[in-house]
Order: sequence, then C-alpha cells, then structure tokens
Amino acid sequence: MVRLWLAIAGLGGISSVAVGALATHLADDAKAAELLRIGALYGMVHAAALIAVIGFAQGREPRRGAAVVAGWKLCRWHRAVQR
Repeated sequence: MVRLWLAIAGLGGISSVAVGALATHLADDAKAAELLRIGALYGMVHAAALIAVIGFAQGREPRRGAAVVAGWKLCRWHRAVQR
C-alpha cells in the first residue's frame, strides 16, 4: 500500500514539473502561462503533502489508520479542486 501511495505522489510531482516546464517554454499568453505555473505549484505541494502523510503512516499502528484516511481525503480533495 505504501508503494502505491509513493507512486501516486511521484507521478503527481513529475506531472507538476512537466506542466511547469510547458508553462515556461510553450505558453504564448501570459495569463495562460501564469495559470499553468500556479497549477504546477499546487501539484508539487500536494505531492509533498502526500509524501508527508506516507511518512506518518510508517509509524505505530494507531497513527496508520488516521494517515490512510488523510491520504484518501487529500486525493479526493485534489480531484474535486481540479474539476
């Protein structure tokens, strides 16, 4: 389960870097470039937060349940914000 969350966080981080690079190099409109840059920043923050939740989940058993719930909530919130 931890490897799955690490893979999700890694994919989120990689996609954020890619979007940030696209914003820097390919966006013609300044407003579009700024929106892509902000989206990339939010993606990196979410990836880092998910890695922090994974770190908390590695602890003792009572914290593990709360960390798993927090991870699912973070992913569900992230999907809701993207819509």
